[in-house]
Amino acid sequence: MTHSGNSTASGNTIAQRNGNTAPGENAAAEYLRIVQYDMMRRAMLEAKRLGKLIVAHCEDNSLLRGGYIHDGAYARAHGHRGICSESEWGQIARDIRLAEETGCAYHVCHVSTKESVELLRRAKQLFKAWSQ
Repeated sequence: MTHSGNSTASGNTIAQRNGNTAPGENAAAEYLRIVQYDMMRRAMLEAKRLGKLIVAHCEDNSLLRGGYIHDGAYARAHGHRGICSESEWGQIARDIRLAEETGCAYHVCHVSTKESVELLRRAKQLFKAWSQ
């Protein structure tokens, strides 16, 4: 099983540790995304070779920004810090592309955004078309 979140070794982004966005943070975040992409690609290739399944908890920690609930009407109405939907669907989109490229079996542990549902629905339709 793998966790596909983007985080530093301490589990937080540089900006989260410092409480602000430092100069070069965008470059550091982009580098981390590239590293995470490559790491997930290698994991999928190895899982495919071994006949194993990648099981992913999709959450991009760099997009959490202290949030702990979906950033929707309820969160705003009740003063909660919201998490943007992209923190989930962005990684699912990346992983679907990689699963298609590598042929690896892939499972998302839980899905909580409409964008994620739509991405997975389309991927399943494509998979059905490929397997016929």
